[in-house]
Amino acid sequence: MIDVASAMDYLHKGYSTPVVHCDLKPCNVLLDYEIVGHVSDFGIAKMLGAGEAIVQTRTIATIVYISPSILEVRNVFSCGIHKAVDSNLVNLRDEHVDAKMQCLSSIMKLALRCTLVALGAISMGDTLSTLEKIRVQLVSIQN
Repeated sequence: MIDVASAMDYLHKGYSTPVVHCDLKPCNVLLDYEIVGHVSDFGIAKMLGAGEAIVQTRTIATIVYISPSILEVRNVFSCGIHKAVDSNLVNLRDEHVDAKMQCLSSIMKLALRCTLVALGAISMGDTLSTLEKIRVQLVSIQN
């Protein structure tokens, strides 16, 4: 997630001409031998001209299926995050289970925030920063 957010943040702000991918979805993220994510398929990407903003850009992006686990995340928070998490990710008998679940909860809240237009657009920079903070938390738990 951090690799993809970093690439998108660069395309939005780090490149001389901002680029909007327009079709970011799991099948357009490739993993190399070191499990580093790379964004691919820029077929309908849009380069923004002077004065154009990413949030104002209308695109012909693929209408993507959003997993019900993301759309139902609000319900999950009230009944327990462990019900939405793959049991291979966190063992409920793990001594750090609460801290790990908190990290997973933070990731799911961020995913929800990224999909809800009504809350306003969250920048890739903010998304990247949040993911990096969650990563630091997770690494500190494991050490």
